[in-house]
Amino acid sequence: MEPGLSDAEHELLRTICAANEKITVFSDSDHPSIYRSRFLAFLDGRQGLIIDEPSAESGSGMPLAKNEAVRIFFEWHRQRFMIDTTVLGHVPFTLSGRPLHALQVAMPDSLRDGERREYFRVELPQREGIYVTFHLYPDDSARPLADPALPDRPQEFHAIMIDISGGGFSLHADCLPQMNRRDVVAARFRLRPDGEELQVRARPVGKKKLLPSGVPVQGFCYIREEKRQGFNQFLQRVLRYVIDRQREILFK
Repeated sequence: MEPGLSDAEHELLRTICAANEKITVFSDSDHPSIYRSRFLAFLDGRQGLIIDEPSAESGSGMPLAKNEAVRIFFEWHRQRFMIDTTVLGHVPFTLSGRPLHALQVAMPDSLRDGERREYFRVELPQREGIYVTFHLYPDDSARPLADPALPDRPQEFHAIMIDISGGGFSLHADCLPQMNRRDVVAARFRLRPDGEELQVRARPVGKKKLLPSGVPVQGFCYIREEKRQGFNQFLQRVLRYVIDRQREILFK
């Protein structure tokens, strides 16, 4: 038995790999992306697992690189599982006489509950677009950044949400304001066109560019304000949306 895996987990992984089950691969690197793939083989001796070369769900996905940490979701007998692993490298593989491009990933320490949606960031359907309006509070100041043309009014910024999770979201726009980790944004948006407007406070956590367009992308994490009225309700609505969106990704 592989260290860290129970007998049941060991056999389950081996069975799922033999069945070439479909998987969803999530990378939360500088370019968070969701990929489709499948298990190809279970390697004994702690050598790891082989998966088909993942294909990105959208054009923003970068090829997975060696040593990149990934999270893999899959379903077996209507139960969802999740494993955390690392890309070990590209390897040749043959399935039913057909050569494939494949990845070898490290053997996980355990199987985890794939129902915990706060771990899973889902990309959003860009054809629909979730439009976000926000005010910027530099260095968590008491007053938002003022509009240059109307100094007595806060400046309003607009962007499109490209992904969301129980921990945060990412926005892109042709021009985003310069932000640092001490800043706070007060954002509002609707997850569905006919849905309720949601409001949340968040901090910027990383900036990147959306490929291949080069559009700036800014990541945010929620300021967890469990004592603030409405935050837990906000989080439950987001997690429900993530559940629905993940189902769309896994089974469409």
